[in-house]
Amino acid sequence: MIGLEAGQAAFGDIYDWFRRFLSYGGTAVSLANLEKEAAALPPDACRVTALDWHNGRRSPDSDPLLTGAVFNLTLGTSPAMFYRALIESTVFGAKRIIERLQQYQVPIERIAAIGGISQKSPFIMQLCADVFQIPVRVIHCDQVCAMGGAIAAATAAGLFPDLAHAIQAMAPRNGITYYPNRQLTEQYIQRYQEYLRLGGIWEETLHSS
Repeated sequence: MIGLEAGQAAFGDIYDWFRRFLSYGGTAVSLANLEKEAAALPPDACRVTALDWHNGRRSPDSDPLLTGAVFNLTLGTSPAMFYRALIESTVFGAKRIIERLQQYQVPIERIAAIGGISQKSPFIMQLCADVFQIPVRVIHCDQVCAMGGAIAAATAAGLFPDLAHAIQAMAPRNGITYYPNRQLTEQYIQRYQEYLRLGGIWEETLHSS
């Protein structure tokens, strides 16, 4: 079995940064409530576009000197619009990684999502499926990494003949799969292309300054 590793320098940390940014002065802001407002907005509700480089870029094309940015803000931009742009930026960043793997003929048929966001945010998981145009499977297990370690250990200890049998016996079966909404495909393609365009301009600007 072969594993290829890649990742983003920040995903949920960007959401938490925005929460703390809005909560300045002691007034706590609920991301759950803000997400409900953001989820109610159609993809073309505003032209706000963000870049997810608040902690630099890890994959693809690692560059720790890049910084995040938000474009097309107006006096009519609401916190929900801003937050939706941040969410889209992290999902678009993940799509770039997927496309880089596909560029080198790595077949990607489905995505397995783990971690807190996958458990807490159906909206973000559905957005991932819509943008990736690939089904996203969320496993209902709080300690997926520990479970994977236990499966590997059980196989190494000889309790199972191989990983496939150990997975069949030990892996959680409960979960939910998010499927792409094809009616939104064209809108997200346009949004993603704008993310790439502005990203190229911003990257060139930072490197030339």
